[in-house]
Amino acid sequence: MFGQNQPVTITLYDLFAQDSQLQVLVDEAQDSGLEPLEDIHTTTDPDLAFKDIDVAIMLDTIEAASYAHKNERLKQCWQVYRRHGEYLDKYGKQTTKIIVTGDPVNTNAYILSKYTPSLPKSCITGLVRMDQNRATFQVANKLNAPVEAVKNVLIWGNAGSGAFIDITHSKVQMENGAFKPATELINNEHWMKHVLQPYVQNWSSECTPADSIAILKAKAIIDHVNDLWFGTNEDWTSMVVYSNGEYGTPVNFFSGYPVIIPQPKGNPIIVADLTFEDWGESQFERTAHEMADFEKRILQLCECADEITDDL
Repeated sequence: MFGQNQPVTITLYDLFAQDSQLQVLVDEAQDSGLEPLEDIHTTTDPDLAFKDIDVAIMLDTIEAASYAHKNERLKQCWQVYRRHGEYLDKYGKQTTKIIVTGDPVNTNAYILSKYTPSLPKSCITGLVRMDQNRATFQVANKLNAPVEAVKNVLIWGNAGSGAFIDITHSKVQMENGAFKPATELINNEHWMKHVLQPYVQNWSSECTPADSIAILKAKAIIDHVNDLWFGTNEDWTSMVVYSNGEYGTPVNFFSGYPVIIPQPKGNPIIVADLTFEDWGESQFERTAHEMADFEKRILQLCECADEITDDL
């Protein structure tokens, strides 16, 4: 994730760290004898967990199945990510890379940003790399090509059911080194629209419990952080990042976009001026509409919750 020669200290933070399974992870990491790992420990103290960290990986997932109504889930998101945001705002650095990996990613990233006013919005990114990796493999498998030969598979919007999987800008490197468009090689519109799209969108709801996707999620986090740490060169990747209204998504919200990171430890830059064909445009509009609905709900929730908190 950070390279073979980068010493790493890991702090595992949990409100209930002493009663959780975190110590098991500590023991496993130590027993593995990982050379770059200088130290790993657990804590319930936010001062120790968040102070001057370089990277914060936020794992808290608020499962939709646990709540009967969307607003109940959003309230739980607010409670968890407001607390994390306040800690990061107090103890974090201007250069801290904050990666939100827990669902719903867009929502949690937005709430976190609301309570980190002293940190730049560009510090916060969200994980859609699981969807990207899954879609990339499906394209490679369809073409009987190596996964590393498939470039620029894009995820717009949110992760899972809220994602728009876009391969209209994807390319595949041939044996002679030349690139060809993935859509030209696949030449199967039905597969792209009605097989690939629902397969990637629905996989998360079919993977229960969460432990069943632990390897997939860990690999996606490694890829995401590696891109932030070392840059992407000319390749595109997909991340949830802060929106200034690009491509018609809500302003001041977080959405999945194709991005490049031109230099190590740099900030993601949204790839500009991409176009959609008719079907792709309808999919993107659906995603943008969902984002606008979430934005409205979250703004109402945060405003009401802040008023209640201020009155206490």
